Amino acid sequence: MSSSVLRQRLRELLEARLRTGDENYGLTPLGQETCNHLTGLHAWAERWATELETPAPTD
Repeated sequence: MSSSVLRQRLRELLEARLRTGDENYGLTPLGQETCNHLTGLHAWAERWATELETPAPTD
């Protein structure tokens, strides 16, 4: 990712109040909550993808 794209994404996260304004690039409480939800969604998507790779049962 180019530095200009990274700066833009970091600015968008700051404007959305998902990251702190300091130089450590930490998450705000809202950003942490969002991350927790996305982590759960990612885990579900991984299980779903594995399920799709398994042959469907025949009726």
